[in-house]
Amino acid sequence: VRSLGSLLFALSTVFLRQLFLGCSNHLGETGMNQHESVKDPRDRGRAADPRNFAEHLEGHIERRASGRIRDLHVVCCDNLIILQGRSRTYHAKQLAQQVVLDLTDGLPELANHIVVC
Repeated sequence: VRSLGSLLFALSTVFLRQLFLGCSNHLGETGMNQHESVKDPRDRGRAADPRNFAEHLEGHIERRASGRIRDLHVVCCDNLIILQGRSRTYHAKQLAQQVVLDLTDGLPELANHIVVC
């Protein structure tokens, strides 16, 4: 193991994959939560598919952080958005978090698992 940051990143990747697989069991064929019947007005900008929404968020984060987050990955699941990747500064980690909060108005819960190393 090269460093504690690398170990934490590897563990979080495994954990998030398991979490995402568990979340996908609650999604229908369209990728939408089957229990979701009323849309919040803040959801207007979201794509119907959580994967498309995650890609949308990744694109905005990459533009705002200007490549300062390596291995960026966003997982959207039910009412949870998970950020993962690696950064050299806490500032870049905070930028990624702020981009998501700006685009979602803080509606879903956000877990920022970007490792600063």
